[in-house]
Amino acid sequence: MAEDETRDLISKIDQAINQFVNGDAEPYKACWLREAQVSIFGGRGAHEVGWEQVSARLEWAASGFKSGWTVQEVIASDFGPDFGYTVSLERGEQTIVGRAEPSPSVLRVTHIFRRGGGGWGIVHRHADPVIEKTSPAAVLLPGEG
Repeated sequence: MAEDETRDLISKIDQAINQFVNGDAEPYKACWLREAQVSIFGGRGAHEVGWEQVSARLEWAASGFKSGWTVQEVIASDFGPDFGYTVSLERGEQTIVGRAEPSPSVLRVTHIFRRGGGGWGIVHRHADPVIEKTSPAAVLLPGEG
């Protein structure tokens, strides 16, 4: 993919995510390929596979936001003829439903893209909150015995 095409795709995603954190999932949904193999590991846990589940997940997640903004800081990206990825920090501030005041957020985000249907589309998103480095014991489930 040409550098200007990459920049345009990243800008489109950034704009769509800003609408997402203002409660509108549709522009971000438009960035995805509508296929059985799309998947999401959402920033609020769990995962979904397949366009129907991912689409519903995106609508559910966007409905939890009243207002906000976010900026992607792309740390790494690479695109080949038909496949690409971006690794970003999404920093922003959002007001969620049920709260009056905005809160800051920082997510670690990986988007995987594939060319299909005449253009580039997201086929996977993995997002999770940034946490400090920690020991293996802090993230392992308790063992038996």
